[in-house]
Amino acid sequence: MVTIDVPRASATQEVELAPEDDQRQLLKVRPDLSKSFRLSLGIPIVVPLTAKQVSGSKPITDFFNAHKENRFFLVRLATSFASPNAEPVTRAWLKVGLKAGKAQAMVIAMDPMQISKESEVKQSVKDGISLKMFGATLGFESTRETTAPQGDLFMTAHGLQTASAGWELRETGKLKIGGAFAFDLIVRTADKETVGRIQAMVEVRRKLLGLISYKSKLDEHPTGKFLLPKSK
Repeated sequence: MVTIDVPRASATQEVELAPEDDQRQLLKVRPDLSKSFRLSLGIPIVVPLTAKQVSGSKPITDFFNAHKENRFFLVRLATSFASPNAEPVTRAWLKVGLKAGKAQAMVIAMDPMQISKESEVKQSVKDGISLKMFGATLGFESTRETTAPQGDLFMTAHGLQTASAGWELRETGKLKIGGAFAFDLIVRTADKETVGRIQAMVEVRRKLLGLISYKSKLDEHPTGKFLLPKSK
């Protein structure tokens, strides 16, 4: 097993999410309520991964050496959910889209993959990530596992082995969406420079109005993108 140390997340910055276009008119009937939703995002942390860093595991080292044309990066995303007016967040999404040049870039590992228990939620903020080899075609797989049925899942990762991946959180009977979370992904790219763009969405149960969805592509916000630089 190889553990990659990740720097502690930087201070989070507040991000404003706007309601979906078809729900703006609905919000006008309650001028006393906030028209937007705010959450906090940390500036993404990017850690280049090398064969030397994973030398403690022969399978992973062999994988790196067999794919020398690729570069690997660990990306840490941090977010904090807090609903205005004590209105609960029922669903939330954090998505990452990778854009490279002619070469392909993809997410080959995500952590957490699934969370269904309160104890797992407590583990979701950490200083490192442990990885294990799952086979040359799939790259890496995070060590977190769960056998909970779909209806009990609080958090689920989507988009593994693609250029568009992310996490979905759902309010359950026992777990509410709130507080701080850390999300890790490993990107494999053969392009000189790859850009990752972040999109955040939430669904909030508003007073008298029901469920309202908010989103932001974060294009102009410092927390909204990250660069996987070319090798020196």
